[in-house]
Parts: sequence; C-alpha cells; structure tokens
Amino acid sequence: MVKKDKLIYNTAMQNIFSTTTTPFSNPVVALSTLYNVRADRSYDVSCNIDDPDTFVIFRTLSGTGRIDLEGYPSIELNGDTVMISARSIVRRYRCSSEKWVFWWFKCKLHSTVALPYNTALDIPGAAHDEYHTNQCFDLLKDDLKSAAIHASAHLAALLAKWSWQWHSSKRSMSPHQNSISRVTRMMHDMLDKRFTVEMMADTSRLSVRRFRQVFEQTTGQSPKKYFDRLRLDTAAEMLLTTPFSIGQLAEKLGYSSQFHFSKAFKAYFGKPPSSFRAEITKNN
Repeated sequence: MVKKDKLIYNTAMQNIFSTTTTPFSNPVVALSTLYNVRADRSYDVSCNIDDPDTFVIFRTLSGTGRIDLEGYPSIELNGDTVMISARSIVRRYRCSSEKWVFWWFKCKLHSTVALPYNTALDIPGAAHDEYHTNQCFDLLKDDLKSAAIHASAHLAALLAKWSWQWHSSKRSMSPHQNSISRVTRMMHDMLDKRFTVEMMADTSRLSVRRFRQVFEQTTGQSPKKYFDRLRLDTAAEMLLTTPFSIGQLAEKLGYSSQFHFSKAFKAYFGKPPSSFRAEITKNN
C-alpha cells in the first residue's frame, strides 16, 4: 500500500499575490534570424523582398540610422529606439552617422503586438535587453525545435517589456491615468474593507462624477464593477489555493455574509463557490 503525503495547511498563513481583471497573453512570435550590426557610414542596404508574413524589428543601441519604408517618409532611428515593420515594405536602411549599432530581428508575429508599427518608439534600454538578446543568439545556433521555441520566448519577453515601457511612458503623461492606477493598486489592499466610489474618488483627487468618467474611459468598466470583479477573481484563486471555508472567504473579502458572497460568486462564475472548488479539486 502506497502511503500518500498529506498537504498540511496553516490556516493562519497569509497568501500575498496580485491579480488583474483584464489578463492578456504574451505576443506569440517565431524568431528565425538575429543580427548584431555595428555599422559605419559605408553601411547601406537596399532590399525589395516580397515576404508579407515576416516582420523585422530594429533595436538601436547607439548612433543613428535611417529606414525607408514603402508608403512612408524616411524614418530616423537613434539611440534607445525600437521599430517594428513588415519586411515586405522595407526598401532601404543605412547608417547616417559615424556609427550605428543595432539589433535586427526577423520573425513572424502570430498575434498583434501592443506597439505601433512603422514608428520609431523611444524605449530606453536595460540590462535585461542584452540578456534576452544574448539568449536568442545562443539558442538560434542549435538547430533544434526546442531551442527555437526558447529563443522565440525570449523575444516575446522583450516585446512584452518594450510594450510595457512604452505604454507606461505614455501613461505618465496623463495625470488622470496615474490617478486611476493609484486607485486600482489600493483596491488590492482594500479587498476585505469597505471601499466606496466616494472613497475611490477622494484617493484619485477627482470629483465623484469626473472619477467615474475617467475610470471607465481607462479600464472599460465602472469602478464598482471593476472592484467587484477583482474581489471575485481573488475569491476564485483562494478557493483553489487555500483551505479557507466559504464563510471565511466571505469575511476576508469584505462580504456582509456568506449568502451574499455565494450569490455574487454564482452570478459571476455560473456556479456557487462550493461547486467551483469541488469541481476543480475533482479534476486535479
């Protein structure tokens, strides 16, 4: 008879985690080629390649280059810029200063990257960029499917990081969006407490009416709906990862009673929390 190990929980423990009501997957990308180019003024490449499914990503590290795209004005790429473009419209790229150091990724994008195409984007570099790129170089040398998948994952990480950096820099230009971020962060700390729309508006330093407008414009949801969804998504996570009873979860997430918690959970997930936990436990 095989004796199974028992999982022992400490009911006094505290689980620390973060969640979002709008999860997105990473871009799915297939990396095929990577160049590390150190160019001088003699560097001038003309091309006319009919390859509509392939994209190129220029990541300038230093110096300046110029890109000619079909149907676009000439684009200047200088230090700390990223540009993504379909390979089929790239007509010429050349060094336009004493030197131009850049990475050139050739890949296929199987889902939309959350960055504008055919635009020089100001995205400061970081040590992680070099780490992921060096990993891509090493992995592409192995003619193995597993290595190619791993290399593509590193490029996906770079794209996700660059997207986050670029959108964060844009967000910092909007005081309202910073205010909304302050509120959503506080929501995570107020899951077990009363956090009214009036209190949220006060945190954002906006009037209640203006806060409702800005919050919905930013998140696509009303403040109450966002907070309710955050609490219920957190409840689902805790049903799977903690031994707390339904009543304990209701109390920890600020519901007035187990009845009200179960009613809200069923309306959102289509089944009561007890059935949700039992079904997941059975499948695992």
